[in-house]
Amino acid sequence: MKDVLRAVAVAFSMYSALPMPKAEWNENNLRYAVAFLPLVGAVAALALYGLDALLRLIAAGPLLYAALLTVAPLLITGGIHMDGFCDTLDALSAHAEPERARAILKDPRAGAFAAVGSPALLLLQAGAWAELSSHAAALPLALLGFVFSRAFAAIAVLVFPKASETGLAARFSAPAPKKRLAGVLWALAALLFAGATLVYGIPGALAPLLAAALLFYLRRMSEKRFGGLTGDLAGFYICICETLWLLAVAVSAGALR
Repeated sequence: MKDVLRAVAVAFSMYSALPMPKAEWNENNLRYAVAFLPLVGAVAALALYGLDALLRLIAAGPLLYAALLTVAPLLITGGIHMDGFCDTLDALSAHAEPERARAILKDPRAGAFAAVGSPALLLLQAGAWAELSSHAAALPLALLGFVFSRAFAAIAVLVFPKASETGLAARFSAPAPKKRLAGVLWALAALLFAGATLVYGIPGALAPLLAAALLFYLRRMSEKRFGGLTGDLAGFYICICETLWLLAVAVSAGALR
């Protein structure tokens, strides 16, 4: 049990900005850490649920609603996934060979494509939240994306080929019982998919299917362009997945009244 709790602490200290007890990054503590990535998403979703309730209580307008629900996840996660999105966007835009592309991922400087792409991504998210501000019934489905995206990202970290044996993705994957944890995460994704489809019908199935299709794209892209998965690519997936998820729910929100 202590190892599990330490794994939770490692997961939250790595993938969120929430205060956590200090846990050493050793093999035992890292063994299950990546499996708790969806739990980080669940905590973020609960925080946004509370923020939504507060903003509806004070009758906040759609612009303020959209701005706060777009910024809040960045504050909760510390922007770690957005960092991966920016680095990956610069590397993909360079159309370089895998070795050079991996070097761009490690460059701490933000390039022109990151400077343009990150505001565009946040603007799309804000637009989706603005649309959802008048569709309270769609909120649970929208928030489910924070869990689903991280479940798929964790699966990728566990089972996809890695670009490096010394990167963060490899470090979190190496000590883990990969098949067992991946099986648990696939079961979680299947359960969430079944629940969303049962409650919301076709709109509830659309967003998870987009997330699954994006996961297959991540596998192919990571191997072809980078020689395997990295932590930055996993963060890129989470950002794109959450954005597409929100847009899919926003487009279909009218049917969820």
